[in-house]
Amino acid sequence: MKSTNDIGPVYRYLPEYNYSALWKDNTTVRFFADWKKKGKRYIELPPGESEFYDISLGTYCPENCDFCYTSAKNSGVFYINPCETWKKWSKTWYRRKIGGLTVTNAPFQVAIGSQGEPTFIPRFIDFLKTVRETGVVPNYTTSGTILGYDGNDQIRIKKRDELLDATERYCSAVAVSLGNPRLRETALRAIDNLLKRDVYVTLHHIISDQDSVNRFLRIRDNYGPGIIHYHVLLPLVASGRSQEEMKKETFDYLQEKLLGEKNISDISFGAKFIKFLRNDNRLGIDIFPEQTFSKNILLKDGEVVITSSSFDLNPIKIIKL
Repeated sequence: MKSTNDIGPVYRYLPEYNYSALWKDNTTVRFFADWKKKGKRYIELPPGESEFYDISLGTYCPENCDFCYTSAKNSGVFYINPCETWKKWSKTWYRRKIGGLTVTNAPFQVAIGSQGEPTFIPRFIDFLKTVRETGVVPNYTTSGTILGYDGNDQIRIKKRDELLDATERYCSAVAVSLGNPRLRETALRAIDNLLKRDVYVTLHHIISDQDSVNRFLRIRDNYGPGIIHYHVLLPLVASGRSQEEMKKETFDYLQEKLLGEKNISDISFGAKFIKFLRNDNRLGIDIFPEQTFSKNILLKDGEVVITSSSFDLNPIKIIKL
């Protein structure tokens, strides 16, 4: 649900990293008071005290998308006991109430997905509930296969409706991927179903060539302003099953198109755009180093495996619980 009154305002303070942040009503405001003294504004937060985490609950996905950077597949696995592991990890965080403000080193939010399609994971709804009950807002990324189902199978209809109900009850936002043309109609139905609920809807657009840029702009225009919370642009990268990546010419075309737009406040650029924006940032996008405030997690049975990102699964810290 969009309302976060059950959690209230949350404050994180790590002075040795020149960092403090206030989160309230799904908005984060960061403060960097001593950045001139410390020599740089952004200092990477420690792996176990990140502000935001991508969460992997397994490597399963039935879709086999050509562009999948993690190579998720239908022979993938589900990690065991994610609810129990999350509960144990949450008990290692500190939380203090000061005048109605929660002071903590816990994350503000998480995005569930990372290595696979989360909505197929057993006990996924239980996991959403578990995360919310620990004072952290769960969000997730999906292809929309379950949320956009429109057939007559009563079991699948029940699963769809239960997931929509749980999403509205526990989540703040859902990101629907529009990258796979074979799944696009299903994804669009999922978006329509989510827009009827009290949840923010974000769209993920894979930018690979000029046609993908034009398609993104058409979709954005079709929904109009104020309907989609964010259009997140993700450049195609040579990782996993994808053997190609977005070329500079495509970025140039994208930037030229967006320079002609009156307002792009509903557009967000994925981290893999940073190398392009550093060389040419006529759009004035705010850039901070990748993984400064976020990390990726493999939530395995009895351990939290922290990696730099879902593109790099080499562990940088393992928390045994």
